[in-house]
Amino acid sequence: MRLDLQLYPAKSKQGGLTFRLGYGNRVNDDYAILNDDIVIHEDTFSLLESILFKGQHPAAHWGITYLDHAHLQRAIPDLRQRQNDIALTRLSPTSLMGFMFHLDKRRLKSVEKKYRRPIVQFFDDIIAWMDANPQADGITIFGL
Repeated sequence: MRLDLQLYPAKSKQGGLTFRLGYGNRVNDDYAILNDDIVIHEDTFSLLESILFKGQHPAAHWGITYLDHAHLQRAIPDLRQRQNDIALTRLSPTSLMGFMFHLDKRRLKSVEKKYRRPIVQFFDDIIAWMDANPQADGITIFGL
């Protein structure tokens, strides 16, 4: 089992089971891929989904969803808390992504041990990306 925790430039990786994130409100645009758009694998997005889509339609991940700056400012502390809980082993990364791992308990522990540090780094990377464009009024998430 392999978990892809990378943020990819959208122009270099498209298709498959990925989510694209871009700065600004682009719900009504032509789906153009901009230079600062990123792509992450859907399994990795599951680490963020419940926080980013809090208060959104339950099927928001299937479409195009705009999250304004105020929403992101409320979400970032929750993302940091989840990251901290994972880092301090108060929250198992595999409990967040349990639906992906149809493994026995012994194998779940090895997955958890292998990915704990990379998941913590992923949270740093995604939060840094969210903060990298202070002029943006929010982000648009292009779902599956």
